[in-house]
Amino acid sequence: MQIDAAGYGMDLRQLRYFVSVAELSSFTDAAGRLNIVQSALSRQISRLQEDLGVALFARDGRGVRLTRAGTRLLDAANQLLLDAEALRSLVRDAADEVVGTVNFGAHPSDGNVLFPLLFKKAQRLYPGVHIDPVQSMTAELQELLVKGRLDLAIITFPDPISGIDVQPLAREKFYLLAPAGMHPLPYGTCTTQQALGVPLILSHLPQRERCNIEALAKKSRITLDVRVEADTLSLMKSLAMLGYGSLLLPETAVLEEKNNPEWHATVLSDLTLTRYIARRVTPTPSNAVTCVYDILMEEIENLKSIGVMF
Repeated sequence: MQIDAAGYGMDLRQLRYFVSVAELSSFTDAAGRLNIVQSALSRQISRLQEDLGVALFARDGRGVRLTRAGTRLLDAANQLLLDAEALRSLVRDAADEVVGTVNFGAHPSDGNVLFPLLFKKAQRLYPGVHIDPVQSMTAELQELLVKGRLDLAIITFPDPISGIDVQPLAREKFYLLAPAGMHPLPYGTCTTQQALGVPLILSHLPQRERCNIEALAKKSRITLDVRVEADTLSLMKSLAMLGYGSLLLPETAVLEEKNNPEWHATVLSDLTLTRYIARRVTPTPSNAVTCVYDILMEEIENLKSIGVMF
């Protein structure tokens, strides 16, 4: 889409590039996010600044920062990009075929389980729908929802945010996971107090998941023994296998390990995790988002039927 008001020649691609640089304060990082070479990104930003007749960025020791003009453009650019996507959805929804992109976020433990199920069913039922997955922690997922970068997200410990509808989705059991032969507690079940008393590998503060565990420990008057901090599930499991500590994880994060003789997972008898589905509130949600939402609810019911969630 081309915008040629007041003699300007800016387009939506340039605005997307501008927003990425502004959010990351770095041309290098923005080029990586956009999957383009940095020289092409710099060229488009230069053309945008020439068209507008103002500098949008100023360099500092750590990267770039927005100028006053750039700050003013950022909010307007974000809104214009949202309006353009809403216009696309409105036109596409008038067609008989369901088409469009659905930006879907989830915690890695849920995403690893649900995204393949969603892709498979969406491709069969709605071949014109593309699901763009994002895996991250709740705080970032909520931020992306507010910015309009996500349509749906599965989150935990949600904040009340205007414009975002949040509903309980399902609950999961918690497990204490450690390599077989290195598990710090007897096999079977254990309590939350027992699990919090062993050496652990946890995510960094202020991640919501870590804050919740810290609150549980404080309530139980337990001083956590955090041996290592890591924020990716794969790294946490690798460190646990090396003997650095045990993991406190929901069931979707330990489905493979539960049936792997190299691991032992002990269920916590008195702790569960509630998952929520969050979606942007829009006047006319696209057919694609509605269809993917319906598929998600079907797959959640399937997981409940086999005891993974409840």
